Amino acid sequence: MFKRISVLVFAGLVAAAVGCGGSESKMGGVSGTVTLDGKPAADLQVTFTPQKGRPSSGVTDAEGKYELFYIRDQRGAEPGSHVVSITTVAKSSPDPGPPQFVEKVPSKYNVKTTLSADVAKGPNTIDFKLESK
Repeated sequence: MFKRISVLVFAGLVAAAVGCGGSESKMGGVSGTVTLDGKPAADLQVTFTPQKGRPSSGVTDAEGKYELFYIRDQRGAEPGSHVVSITTVAKSSPDPGPPQFVEKVPSKYNVKTTLSADVAKGPNTIDFKLESK
């Protein structure tokens, strides 16, 4: 009886490990640089939204570099075509009420986005050269 339970527990652990490992290999790693008028653009949220499935997003650093995350601990995006939007990250304020900020990215890159990108399995470097006019 004990041997039978041990075999079932082992089989369950193997199945769980195989199930967890397979999803990450289906993702495409995505990173790149965002510039606005030729200068690195910091504190922007870059979001890739596939036709089906959940979006991936990341935030640019001081050098305009970003990396996408599918979920908190999983990097990348689903392979395929994506609509891309880029928006300013709202900074929190010690003042009560909603955060106040000015969107520094033109609407053609966010609410009226004209951006798109194709993500392949494996690493992808996708840069965006935005113009304010």
